[in-house]
Amino acid sequence: MYRYSDNVKFMPYVGAYYTTSNVKVMLLGESHYAHSMEAYNNFTIDVVERYIKMGDNPKFFNGILRTLYGEISDREAQFQNICFYNYIQEFVGEHHNDKKTNKMWIDAQPAFLSVLEELQPDAVICFGKTMYNELPPGGKAGATYTAEETTIRSWIYTAKKEIPIFCVTHPSYIGGFNAEKFHNVIKEIPVFQNFLYGE
Repeated sequence: MYRYSDNVKFMPYVGAYYTTSNVKVMLLGESHYAHSMEAYNNFTIDVVERYIKMGDNPKFFNGILRTLYGEISDREAQFQNICFYNYIQEFVGEHHNDKKTNKMWIDAQPAFLSVLEELQPDAVICFGKTMYNELPPGGKAGATYTAEETTIRSWIYTAKKEIPIFCVTHPSYIGGFNAEKFHNVIKEIPVFQNFLYGE
């Protein structure tokens, strides 16, 4: 049983084999939207499970899985090896174009640090450049990786160990999202090579 701070309102989805994976990878989403629904702790978990079972929200979830794995072979099996967490800890609104407030970003910071502390990922892929720029203060710049003119920056936090956060665009980014190009960078980063190929 994981223990998070009281700031965590939407518990992360943690795959069955996450803790025993040779490399623990977290995929970091941005926020939830809901129509007149009460927030509850397992909301994120239920969202992921609906995708696994029924393919709900395919644009986002297909995009993040392809960024990490390169392809979608078995949604359930692929999610069992990772964890997924949504950064903002309240419903932003009813519609995807509803804007996040500065307070939402600030309130999300201690929750995120608590989740890092508890789940101890070896690497995090942050899906959203705005979110990446709103991450908690502290830490230090990490390495930058480039392949075929696509670049991924990283930022490093210390939570019992150094945890690198890698920044890619959000799958719904209006300027376009290319999971294949991001995967071509991801697969060249040592920590993800270890995850994908056991190297």
